[in-house]
Amino acid sequence: MQNENPGQQKAITSRRPLILVVAGPGSGKTFTLIERIKSLITEGVVPGEIVAITFTQAAASELAHRLARERLDGKSDPLGYCGTLHGFIFRLLRQDNIGNAMGCDARTAVLDESQADKVIEESTKAMSYKGTKAAVAVALERGPVAIKPKVMAGAELVAAHFYQSLRRNNLVTFDTILHYGGIVVDQLHGYSHLLVDEYQDSCPLDAIIYEFLSIPNKCFVGDPDQAIYGFRGGDVKHILDVAACLGTEIIRLERNYRSDAVICLAAQKLIEHNKGRVRKMTVPESKEMGRAIAVRHVDQDSECNWLADQVRRRQPETIAVLLRTNKLVEDFTKVLTGAGITVATKERPPRPSDWTAAKTFVALTENPENDWLAAAFLAHVQGEEAAAKHKLK
Repeated sequence: MQNENPGQQKAITSRRPLILVVAGPGSGKTFTLIERIKSLITEGVVPGEIVAITFTQAAASELAHRLARERLDGKSDPLGYCGTLHGFIFRLLRQDNIGNAMGCDARTAVLDESQADKVIEESTKAMSYKGTKAAVAVALERGPVAIKPKVMAGAELVAAHFYQSLRRNNLVTFDTILHYGGIVVDQLHGYSHLLVDEYQDSCPLDAIIYEFLSIPNKCFVGDPDQAIYGFRGGDVKHILDVAACLGTEIIRLERNYRSDAVICLAAQKLIEHNKGRVRKMTVPESKEMGRAIAVRHVDQDSECNWLADQVRRRQPETIAVLLRTNKLVEDFTKVLTGAGITVATKERPPRPSDWTAAKTFVALTENPENDWLAAAFLAHVQGEEAAAKHKLK
């Protein structure tokens, strides 16, 4: 890749304890993260003291792969952690000296969404609850540590029974992992550097965990202009809070290595209308102007029809359509194929029908005395009736 530009060089070499790297699209963010880690290790930081948190496991795999490939010091020691925040906290909970207070240990298993829903249904029946599912969801969102037995009623009783069932059976859900994370972070020792990617999409629990993690040097990477996960609890407020924090060193990666000048200039003009942002420029590295078309549509139907018309006028195999979500891909594909246009899509292979059963079996082999896991596995292979006597109590 290119040599470091001034912004990247500053992000790589700065040793301030709190750093916010505002990285625009196509600005070489992953390259910068890798070079920063390599620089820390070259200076003597033990790789095991470095924690790198990414938004997805795929991003973590890419980071780890490129870091292993580009390490020039002849060492292959792994980082202290490289993966998602859920994975990091779950690892901590499985350590006896940290997770015991929450009823967790090395044999703790994670329930997927469908399994957690079954436990909620059982808790609802056990508490003879007649209210709404929405009220139960609100009570569950407060987390296990917010439940106060002496003042519980209605949906809170269901939530309390649910969390007690999990704890009694050495189980957690993805949500409870983060709830517990807010408790155990101050017990963390042995790490000196934290790097967090895509911080603009952090949810409130994420932000609390990062704030109270007892790691002295923290580097957050993100871009308020790319915050897109509000529908999943992400809040751009958190990255803006870091930017406004006294003592934060703000470093901007403004050179765009991905797009031509027309796209960069159009993007810059558009994002300047955003109210909650850290000011930055989008500077094209390419001098080619290219050709861009900007069209505003009043609804999705008009956009789909416009796209179909544009494709008909060109060679379909030369056109790529980028959309934000898989649901939009499905919607647009239906319109285009309905208009007689062949669409090449990359489909995810379906999970095997026994995927959940296999995961449950693996967890059961780790914790063969867990009655709930035994019942769940029996339900998959022999049916609910055979598992009834092992129901979660």
